[in-house]
Amino acid sequence: MTRASTARAVLRATAILIAFAGLADPVVSINRVPRPAVTIVTAVAGDDAGSRAALAKSIRGDAELTERLPAGVRLPCVRDRPCIVIADGSVEFDLPSDRHAMTSLVRVLPRGGPNVAVSSVEVGARQHSAAAGSIRVHLTGIAVNGRKTDVRVMDGAVVVGSATHAWSADGVVSIDVAWWPIADGVRVLRIEAIAADDEVSTADNGVEAAVTVHGERVRVLFYEPRPSWTSTFVRRALEDDPRFAVESRARLGPLLTAGTPAARLDTAALQSAGVVIVGAPDALGPSEVALLDRYVRVRGGTLLLLPDRAPAGAASSLFPGIWTEHLTAVAEEVGPLKATEILRRSNTEVTDVVLGASSGMPAIVMSPAGNGRVLVSGAMDAWRHRGTNGNGFDRFFRGVLAELGQPRGELTIDMPASLVTAGSTVPFQVRSRRMQPAATETILATVLCGGGATGTVRVWPTGEPGGYAGEFPAATVGTCRLDVSVADGPSSSAGVAVVTAPRRDRAAALLSLERLAVATGGVAVVAGEEQQVGDRIRAQERPAAARTVVRPMQSPWWILPFAICLAGEWWLRRRDGLR
Repeated sequence: MTRASTARAVLRATAILIAFAGLADPVVSINRVPRPAVTIVTAVAGDDAGSRAALAKSIRGDAELTERLPAGVRLPCVRDRPCIVIADGSVEFDLPSDRHAMTSLVRVLPRGGPNVAVSSVEVGARQHSAAAGSIRVHLTGIAVNGRKTDVRVMDGAVVVGSATHAWSADGVVSIDVAWWPIADGVRVLRIEAIAADDEVSTADNGVEAAVTVHGERVRVLFYEPRPSWTSTFVRRALEDDPRFAVESRARLGPLLTAGTPAARLDTAALQSAGVVIVGAPDALGPSEVALLDRYVRVRGGTLLLLPDRAPAGAASSLFPGIWTEHLTAVAEEVGPLKATEILRRSNTEVTDVVLGASSGMPAIVMSPAGNGRVLVSGAMDAWRHRGTNGNGFDRFFRGVLAELGQPRGELTIDMPASLVTAGSTVPFQVRSRRMQPAATETILATVLCGGGATGTVRVWPTGEPGGYAGEFPAATVGTCRLDVSVADGPSSSAGVAVVTAPRRDRAAALLSLERLAVATGGVAVVAGEEQQVGDRIRAQERPAAARTVVRPMQSPWWILPFAICLAGEWWLRRRDGLR
């Protein structure tokens, strides 16, 4: 047998074997470890093919990859499968609270420069229409040394605030921008850093925030068991401010008091007071101390103590911590105030907020107490020096009390965000605070969105005394107003702005994804560190090998060697002159 005839026989036999195997269709059982199916979600302004390619390389066939793009606010990760999110913070997802599958984050940062990004903003949810507001803007600058950035606040097409920052080095800076309301209601403010002509990216130059502008006045009750100079001048500062409705009562003798008609230190007056200010608290009696303590701890009110001597008597229980008196010959700065007679606190807790210090020791301290809080001003004779620091005395007490008095009404509504996406669900919490908590309460809640009809909202107890929770749908673009009332009692309202795609600060969006990664056992890395994500995918526990039944001859690829064998055998026969 020649070499050519041998080759023809081998090719013919191989083709026949393939044909018979295909007809027989044998079944083969093998043990196989299934590869995890991993979803890659790309949520960046523009394209980021580099991170996707780096992730594919880091996993190197250890997983089956599926790529998805965000659609709306839902995180497009498969419920029970690992997920990798590539994000720059430009998209804020409505993260599921019940997600347990491993989720990792790859943070994409601006490359090159120059670039200025508004990383986050701090703005109050409520702003009085008769006063200027302040927004703290956090900027991140890359390759901007020696440049200037203009920051402006827009309400629609109107510029309501602006500021300029001169960069001396790259990094993160914070600037305060004053702004002025132009109308009542829920206002959507756009805070933007004006982009330079050669800026790398303008997608991160602005964020939006919603603020409720209102004309409500904070009811402030002054009480002086003994006439107090400090209390007198704080009261005068607030009386000239349209944000406050001031009531006062001073005890001039055992049976003699003076003040406004509605000012009394009793349960009814304390129930409606947003802030209570006590001058000369050392002269308080035991019954007055008990009433104020109940106002703070049960009613959830704010109490400001303005002492003019060291704590003594029954009022000592109202002072958090240990306070000692110090006298100086020259007035010292105590935060924004100046004083020579100073109370200093020797110990503070983690939950305390220090607003002013003297010689490194806390002197103006706010401390939580029960449902409320107590603010002690240790600058006892600051009223003497109120004209030496540019009217800082008046500005300090007006600003602090305007902030502290806002959320302390009898009925308060808390929402996690004042700017929401159309089609989302808005959760809220209601707190009913009373000096004498009722055994039962009837809470009525309604919501009005846009020009639609008013709808009733169901609320349910949270387990906390006087606490209730609920949610309502924000279906259409515009504003939604939630009205809550207690039957035969107080009422309150709150609003949210509903937009198609809110531009929130990127830091908050990335932080929520980072928390999800930590909670689910994933990792949060920056672009360029994708190998760590691949290592975490490989390190997770794999399922046990499973017996898999396969039919190898059903693969369409067998047609290729079958055709090659037939064609080769035919060509050899033709070459040798055979049929």
